[in-house]
Amino acid sequence: MNDEDTWVVPKRWLARAEPFRGVTGHRPIEAAPTAPLTRVVERQRERIIGLLGNGRREGNAEPADAGMSWLDHLESPGRTEPSALGAAAVATILTDDQNSCCSSMVRHGRHVREELAAPMVEGWVSAGGIGFAVDVLTHAGRLTVDRRVEDPGGWTPWRRRSYHVPWYDVLSCRPQDEPWWGMHSEAARLIRAHLAAASDTEYAAAVGRVEALRDTGPVLQARMLSSYLLPERQDWLEADLADQRAADQRSWTFDLLVPAVTTAAQLDRIGYLKGGAPMDMHTLFPDKAPLFNVVCQVGPAAAPTLARLLDTCHSSKDRAFVAGVLSQLPSDDAFLALLQRRQFSPVAAALKKAAARYPRRAHRLTVSAAAT
Repeated sequence: MNDEDTWVVPKRWLARAEPFRGVTGHRPIEAAPTAPLTRVVERQRERIIGLLGNGRREGNAEPADAGMSWLDHLESPGRTEPSALGAAAVATILTDDQNSCCSSMVRHGRHVREELAAPMVEGWVSAGGIGFAVDVLTHAGRLTVDRRVEDPGGWTPWRRRSYHVPWYDVLSCRPQDEPWWGMHSEAARLIRAHLAAASDTEYAAAVGRVEALRDTGPVLQARMLSSYLLPERQDWLEADLADQRAADQRSWTFDLLVPAVTTAAQLDRIGYLKGGAPMDMHTLFPDKAPLFNVVCQVGPAAAPTLARLLDTCHSSKDRAFVAGVLSQLPSDDAFLALLQRRQFSPVAAALKKAAARYPRRAHRLTVSAAAT
């Protein structure tokens, strides 16, 4: 007779989860050459130089000069040392969207995710290692591309007309207390993958850089990012969830912490801080990896969270996906969640599979539900 209470994490779920050092077992990643990043930069070189120049004229000479140094390094790696600040300045410009390279923000977001993020991160790792890539991410949180409505009297080919007011772009320093994210999500995902699979020596060197990121200014979001990058530092995660300032953060910030949780209590705390379910379909964008982190790291105890997630689904496809995951958990809560929502055809199909997988549980809970 099959054991209906033993939980064995499916290997395919571990492969789909975001990497977690010592848990998901992702293979080491070989650093790619900087050539793909160089090609990306060359396509936008004029704009990059122009925005760096505008920033210098406004008093931001340090990131502007560092950006030019990074461009020189990409062109001739042996001539100059790689600059993390410069790489961050160029990345901030590359990923900014004001129709500079795409026709809409939605299309540009896909462009950053699918075409820009990987060459940038691989170029950073190739230039200076994983720790260098973390430094770039840290500096990028302090930079932004702003709009000005006055003629700068200098480089203006990228000037736009918005509501009949001429304006231009400039690389600026972000206020320390201003939340930031933007392109950092995709870069962070890739850096986390490198950290999870790094050698012990590389990992030890990079941890100190992540600790420095955690101490960057008063922004709680930077601390959450560090907990995301190193989910094995559960003490960091617990500190973030206990921070009283967390309730003042934007709710989507807490989506960062979902792939780092290891207990149901942590999930409940995230739900409390968000003022709703710990996860929704936005949390799972674009590849649903955080859901697999939750079920792999928390196990069947995550069933109530998945039940609430099921209630946020707006399409049959999403409902079938979440219900399919619930159907594999050896848990009364998981089976009851499906049983209580069986009016939806995708859930009914998942319930049938759960009943076939756990027949004794199905009989017991179905009879109990019918008697009430």
